[in-house]
Amino acid sequence: MKDVQPLAEFLEKQNEGQTLSPVEKAEKLIADSKALIVHGGLEVYYDKEKDQIHLPEKENFEEEMMYYQAAIHQLVHWTGHESRLNRPMEGKFGSMDYAGEELRAAIASVLIGGELKTGHYFGVQASYMNNFVKILKDEPFEIVKASRDAQKAVSLLLGVDQKGSKNKV
Repeated sequence: MKDVQPLAEFLEKQNEGQTLSPVEKAEKLIADSKALIVHGGLEVYYDKEKDQIHLPEKENFEEEMMYYQAAIHQLVHWTGHESRLNRPMEGKFGSMDYAGEELRAAIASVLIGGELKTGHYFGVQASYMNNFVKILKDEPFEIVKASRDAQKAVSLLLGVDQKGSKNKV
């Protein structure tokens, strides 16, 4: 344990040279993705047929950061499109297939939220917890598969190449 750096030092090193605020980092991530985002209405979702993210206007969210957290979560779904990571995203709302994609998006959103310092609001995902438990009971190795897929989404969105070098944000 002598080689383990104290957490405070580690965090200080991580933040060295950071000039962007969490909101600015989230804005950059969204812009760099080049995802088509349609604002309006009250629903938050990714339409895989049209390959577009739907979000209410920022002012319709309780807090500004909740808008970015929702956008990041939907960007993770967006990475699954056949033209990007080609993740199977079948199943209707409430199905186990749908819950599997939500598990991937939740894991990736937490990782990105930690990297950008935007945090993660589980909101609607909390309602999937029973399905997550069922998936993991039925297929214990699904957490490994979901984590692998989530890491691929994170790498794509954060611009991390195969060698682990960061290209953006």
